[in-house]
Amino acid sequence: MKATLTFIKILLLILTIAIVSGGCQNQDEVSLDLQKIADALMTQIQFDDTLYPVDSDLLSVLVGIDASETSEAIAYAGTGATAEEIVLLKFGDEDGAKAGYDALEAHLQSQKSDFEDYVPAEVARIDAATLERQGTYVLLCVTSESAKAEEIFKEAAEL
Repeated sequence: MKATLTFIKILLLILTIAIVSGGCQNQDEVSLDLQKIADALMTQIQFDDTLYPVDSDLLSVLVGIDASETSEAIAYAGTGATAEEIVLLKFGDEDGAKAGYDALEAHLQSQKSDFEDYVPAEVARIDAATLERQGTYVLLCVTSESAKAEEIFKEAAEL
């Protein structure tokens, strides 16, 4: 009888560990379709400016990240009349993604300084920008519809 109870306890412990560890997803396993995210942002968000694709060669000029540091990069920028932009990046590892995230934070601070004197109303949009890091991915969207951008990022991560 005692052996049966011990066996049941061990079985329950193993089952609990399996359930708990099965519910945890390693960030290394995150896989996002950046083009699908870009398409969703471009079609579901009403941007005030017209956004144009940014060639990977110009990525370093736009946000200070050399495209060679990424394994995938999609970016859209406006005419400069607004701070609106989309930057979606995939890095080779999490350290690269952390550095990319930091570079985009610095970019937002630079944009904020630039727009404070140029178009002060854009500062609120920059302050509300959606910037996320998910595993080896870094996602940025500067829009007046930050909640919608955040929702699109969240939905993409859940797929």
